[in-house]
Amino acid sequence: MPTIPTHLLVPRSGSREILVDSDGTLPRLDLELKVEDTIVGAVGRHLRSGWGLDAIVLETHLPPPRDGSDAVALAVLEAPDEGWRVPPRTRWGGAPAQLPERIGPRALTWLDEWRSGVGPPRLRPRWARPGWQARATSWIRASLDRAGRPATGEIEFRRLWGISSTARVPTANGGAAWFKAVFPHFDNEVAITRFLDAEVPGAVPAVIAADEREGWLLLDDVGGGLAIGFDANDDQLTASIRRLVEIQIAFVGREDQLRAAGVPDRPLSRLAVDIDAAMQRPEEIEGPTVPAERLATVLDWVREQAEWLDAIGLPATLLHGDFHVFNVIEREGEPVIIDWSDAAISHPLLDIGPWFGHPKAPSDPDRSWGMWLTALSSLGPVESLRDERERVVGLASAFQLVSYAAIVRNLEPANRYQLSDGVRDFWALLDAAVG
Repeated sequence: MPTIPTHLLVPRSGSREILVDSDGTLPRLDLELKVEDTIVGAVGRHLRSGWGLDAIVLETHLPPPRDGSDAVALAVLEAPDEGWRVPPRTRWGGAPAQLPERIGPRALTWLDEWRSGVGPPRLRPRWARPGWQARATSWIRASLDRAGRPATGEIEFRRLWGISSTARVPTANGGAAWFKAVFPHFDNEVAITRFLDAEVPGAVPAVIAADEREGWLLLDDVGGGLAIGFDANDDQLTASIRRLVEIQIAFVGREDQLRAAGVPDRPLSRLAVDIDAAMQRPEEIEGPTVPAERLATVLDWVREQAEWLDAIGLPATLLHGDFHVFNVIEREGEPVIIDWSDAAISHPLLDIGPWFGHPKAPSDPDRSWGMWLTALSSLGPVESLRDERERVVGLASAFQLVSYAAIVRNLEPANRYQLSDGVRDFWALLDAAVG
């Protein structure tokens, strides 16, 4: 189990002071993360048991290690209640004597905001703002009460990062529930998930409650919440692909309904234009700087291949947009597909991008490709694509590159490291497909 040194940034209510150790540095926890654990969960446990503090974590910052160095994290907390007593060997004080190099710039950003009294920047996640968690937990409990499934324990926030916040809560009369909050770029996920729950029940998590204005979803637990993930067997992979394609087939010819539910159009015919826009100002997305000549070559290839794939004759339909083995959960032997943040209307085969491009992609790509074509055979003449997997993966990687570029641009710059590897990875796959 990895141990991550995590420095705490804790403001004092009604003051410009922060909590420091007796030597004037930031307090530090050495967190030993368990399987399926996260920094926000581990911080909460440690502070509850060691400090008597029900901490509200606003942000966890874990910049990627450089040159093989060990990980180091920052956890930013909401100001504790005034009645809370600081633990031994800590005190309220001014600026810390020193800050660890890797998390220092982010800590200084928060300190400068607190000292100046300026509001948070526009792209700061909603859950990284004081008062948000109190509103969210109040809504969760009220929603569960209305559903006849009152909470029977604490609401445990499991993850905080740039695009979403998730929490698990035990309930009466039906097991656990999951709360998900999304950043504004993904606001449509709330309405889309409600729509899919009504149209294809069982194929997606059941929605207990939703608030589209806030970007909140309260979902029924699915199979304990564990994805098929690393250890998926052939039967699970086959069932997952078949389930996705069944959903796609169900929405052929229903584009108007999908648009009304908030699903955007992203046609193959626009893909080259979207790639061109995505790759402008690459420093914004922490992407590669591509010579103009190479970008032009790639764009020509995307146009030509998009025309070729479009001519095969498969109809546009609903894409999941981020379909891989960690977005499929097995419930009673059947796959349930989660996280419809990137849903779009486009060519059905573009969903293979993350399936084959994910770092933990299925080990036998030819087998998965055959499963996919078999599942899609009722939609059109797919047999001609049997030997064209790499070509289609290249187009699907282009589609993913556009998705990731938009996501990264809508993150607060300090959080862009969390997803910018997707920009670089899918550019590399596209670049390799062009040759």
